[in-house]
Amino acid sequence: MERILYFAYGHNTNIPELKNRVPDAKRIGRAVAPNQQLQLNHYTNMVAADGEKTYGVLWAMSDEGLKQLDYYEGDGKDYHHAVIEVLYKGKLYKALTYVMILHGDERRQPSQKYLKHVYDGYKMNQIPPSQLTTALRNHSK
Repeated sequence: MERILYFAYGHNTNIPELKNRVPDAKRIGRAVAPNQQLQLNHYTNMVAADGEKTYGVLWAMSDEGLKQLDYYEGDGKDYHHAVIEVLYKGKLYKALTYVMILHGDERRQPSQKYLKHVYDGYKMNQIPPSQLTTALRNHSK
């Protein structure tokens, strides 16, 4: 069975949360998406930005696992798939990620519960919390 590489940068960095959504997912480890910047648009989002980088978690999952995750992420409604390059242990890999579909209501503040899930995921995976606080600060501007 072929496994799909998936790069998580927000809620799905939280290991128990992602495993609850996709039981067959296997955590590979912390990775970085070069030339991508984390944004907070009520939920996390990633946008292309030369010279920036976004830390996250590289996961492997089955096609069925991806379908389960698509349901939770609102694929086609709230997010869509994008294939990006991620750096893991010095090697570049192609990985699927989700990019937010903007609807015009992105300025709403993220919930404290959501931010805690993301922060906990960052802590579990040694992702710098400054990535989240910077995105939150930029969202508030």
